[in-house]
Amino acid sequence: MTLDAARRELQGISAQLAAEQPASNAGWTAGVEPLAGADARAARFGLLALMGAVTGVLLIAAASGILAARQGREGGAEARRIGSTDLALMRPIVLL
Repeated sequence: MTLDAARRELQGISAQLAAEQPASNAGWTAGVEPLAGADARAARFGLLALMGAVTGVLLIAAASGILAARQGREGGAEARRIGSTDLALMRPIVLL
């Protein structure tokens, strides 16, 4: 859809809403602007900050998975008890 076609369609919808509900639509207009417009530039910092936060969380999760795999490979006490029940895993902790 081209920008002009989107503007025409939105103007038609806006005119229809103004005719159906003139009291609530008085003084309101609608417009279409390309995403690369000024409003999108204002949101750029927020989007980049959000992307940085998500990247940080993913890096922490990946590091946690790597450390857990390394602990399992080194033969920690929990790794040796893979076939044990929950009670058998909790017994050494409770007895401390």
